[in-house]
Amino acid sequence: MTTNSNGKTALLLGATGLIGSHVLPKLLSHPDITNVLAPTRRALNVQTTSSTTLLNWNGADLSQYEPEGDVDHVFCCLGSTIKTAGSQERFAAFDHDLPAQLFEKALAKRAHTLHLVSAVGADPNSKIFYNQIKGRLEQTVMGQSWQHIFIYQPSLLLGGRSEFRLGEWLAQKTMGVVRPLIPASYRPIKAEELALAMVSDMDRSGQAPQVIRIGSSLFLEN
Repeated sequence: MTTNSNGKTALLLGATGLIGSHVLPKLLSHPDITNVLAPTRRALNVQTTSSTTLLNWNGADLSQYEPEGDVDHVFCCLGSTIKTAGSQERFAAFDHDLPAQLFEKALAKRAHTLHLVSAVGADPNSKIFYNQIKGRLEQTVMGQSWQHIFIYQPSLLLGGRSEFRLGEWLAQKTMGVVRPLIPASYRPIKAEELALAMVSDMDRSGQAPQVIRIGSSLFLEN
């Protein structure tokens, strides 16, 4: 499979997650996207009537995935928690090592733009291990040969997950009361709003290499 001359190919990492599950249908319906590559650890159950081709590779070890044909945009929505991963080492492997490896494979297939979901507070020198790993990944991608990098740094994400997360549930329940007291960059946002912003940013890629960090406040209503 090669990229159609009339359209572009998007590689979506994390298509079954909270954000990725919203990004996927938006890519499939985007007029400029011809192919969507979606490697997952479990098969996708997606029906599409659009002219966009969905290629879902599924396997337990995502590090074995090789993109088919050339790639234009990479959307990375991969993310876990230390609790889910089981240890700091496994969390770092999934949230840093795996995406960094997949990015290199995409770059070898001529990918030029990365849309990366990070986190508010991401900092490779943070004393908080979660923020440290997110910061390390940002640092890694800025050392790779991307033409354009969009880094999204949301706080708590609102939306339905397959697993229960107490912090996000509490945020949804109390947001109406405490929202005015929370700084804009730390306010919870809807996963669907973030997904829409990511796909919309495909039209913002200029000619000059650039790194654009986007905080939660841009996705919130005034």
